[in-house]
Amino acid sequence: MTASKIFRPTAGLALAALYTAASFGAVTTPAEAKAPEVFYRAELAQPVSEGRTEIVRGVMWRCEGTKCIGTQGRSRAVIDCERFAREFGEVTAFSAKDEALDAADLARCNG
Repeated sequence: MTASKIFRPTAGLALAALYTAASFGAVTTPAEAKAPEVFYRAELAQPVSEGRTEIVRGVMWRCEGTKCIGTQGRSRAVIDCERFAREFGEVTAFSAKDEALDAADLARCNG
């Protein structure tokens, strides 16, 4: 008996192989990149001259005018606020996950 008589792929087998290959490709495709989540919100005393994006100690900040948003950092909010103020200037309001810094922490931030 020849090899062609022993193994004859059928349409069903070929279709199953194609389906398996296609589904494997779908499973191993990288996930879509997600936009960074807004964690910090800050208000500046003086507006930035044009839209500005900076990474300050692991926090990605984007500012337009006096409004700024930032991703979550590894430090406490008041520490990230201090770092932000050194880079962008005086801060009039700062919040982390919608929880605003109190007056004492804001003064420390601008200190």
